[in-house]
Amino acid sequence: MARAMYCANVGKNDIVQVAYGYGLFTGGLGAHYGAERVGASVIPMSGGNTVRQLMLMEDFGSTALCCTPSYALNLADAMEREGITLDRIRLKSGIFGAEPWTEDMRRRIEEKMGIDALNVYGLSEVMGPGVAMECMAKNGMHIWEDHFLPEVIGPDGQSLPYGEQGDLTFTTLTKHGMPLIRYRTHDLCTLTDEPCPCGRRGCWEQYAAAPALIRRTRAAMKAHPESLLHRLAAEQGTVDGRTPFLAAEAGDETALAVCRAYVEELAEGTASLINILRPEAVAFGGGVAGAPEHLLLEPLRRRVGALCFSRHGGRATRILRAELGNDAGVIGAALLGRVI
Repeated sequence: MARAMYCANVGKNDIVQVAYGYGLFTGGLGAHYGAERVGASVIPMSGGNTVRQLMLMEDFGSTALCCTPSYALNLADAMEREGITLDRIRLKSGIFGAEPWTEDMRRRIEEKMGIDALNVYGLSEVMGPGVAMECMAKNGMHIWEDHFLPEVIGPDGQSLPYGEQGDLTFTTLTKHGMPLIRYRTHDLCTLTDEPCPCGRRGCWEQYAAAPALIRRTRAAMKAHPESLLHRLAAEQGTVDGRTPFLAAEAGDETALAVCRAYVEELAEGTASLINILRPEAVAFGGGVAGAPEHLLLEPLRRRVGALCFSRHGGRATRILRAELGNDAGVIGAALLGRVI
């Protein structure tokens, strides 16, 4: 939920008024502790007592409001009845959720209260509020993919590609006590991997895993119908992680550009991990591990070396090809399962 606060530009200098219910409902406490985590002051008002809400909002100078969107409209109407003008309050943003609302409701809230009204998404079964949050771009919500693995599935239970509408499904990655596997929310939505104008890029896997390389390759094929990528894809019957490297090996400029961009994404994440963890070595497995050395590992080592400032015992971290290749992940998961 702290990340959700940052999406609403809430920080240590803010005063957050929590008008979600406390008690057994996860909304109040979730917003409360999220605001505290970013260093903000919290007014734990809970729901109801509308006139008192407005009094505290004005007296304490609340800068952010957490409540349901319908109650935000109720507060806005009460401000008009009580003669409270916008110059008497300091609100700048609202974090609204726990019920469906519309773009028309957003517009009315923003006009009446002079704030940016943002949507927060959560489920009590998964975590409570803060599973996903809208940013100031107001162009959809960001899912925290290091904690929740999202899928959109069809009626047959199969995962749907980006851009297709289906049932939003979550697998929790870090939850203890009651982890969930492919929990169907029955909320209809679409997922997208398009960059957000706010600059939040999401999980590294969205850029460095094989599916990301495949998406980048398909986009390049669409933009460059003359590329050798088309013939290779037709021969293979599909586009996979090998396709751009095979075309690049043959000298295709479009494929070379795809490979260079992929190595850059891979290098940025790898360097970040090395700077934090300082490992002796990083081994790359999976399908792309079979790519030619001069197209993957050699440029990766050079770029990581330029980005790293941390060394293990004074020595640079070695970047290696996993000897198990494409089977490395499966075997590693099986061994981890035995340990657990």
